[in-house]
Amino acid sequence: MGDEDDNNHRSRTLTRPLMMRLKFFIGSFLFYRSDGTINRRLLDPKIPASPVSFSDISVDPSRDLWFRLFVPSHSQRLPLLVYFHGGGFSFFSPDSKPCHDLCLSLAAAVAPEHRCPSQYHDAFDALRFLNNEVLPPSIDLQRCFLAGI
Repeated sequence: MGDEDDNNHRSRTLTRPLMMRLKFFIGSFLFYRSDGTINRRLLDPKIPASPVSFSDISVDPSRDLWFRLFVPSHSQRLPLLVYFHGGGFSFFSPDSKPCHDLCLSLAAAVAPEHRCPSQYHDAFDALRFLNNEVLPPSIDLQRCFLAGI
């Protein structure tokens, strides 16, 4: 009985929906150049800051390492969410639409110009920089969460 369950489990495959597969297929032709570089400017819409207050804070100007800090207008004590923007360290930045509604969004170096693990070094440097008391008093560093891709 156990072998039968294992065989049934193995025979089932997960497939992505057709539209998602089609978007990835077309996107690969739009974004990737023949020399292996990426055209990340095609679908990176910038939007103005939302009604919450925000600051762009430089961690290391020599590496163009900065983060955008979003702070709600109320003074309620909040945890810190550090978001490493999506795109596999290749697409988007903190001022891109998909990364807009978060508390702290880091602009790490992007590939292929900056190879891994430089993005992890950027992330570590930014987290260490937070101890320099650049955050408003309403942010509770004792409750810090990391998220992103």
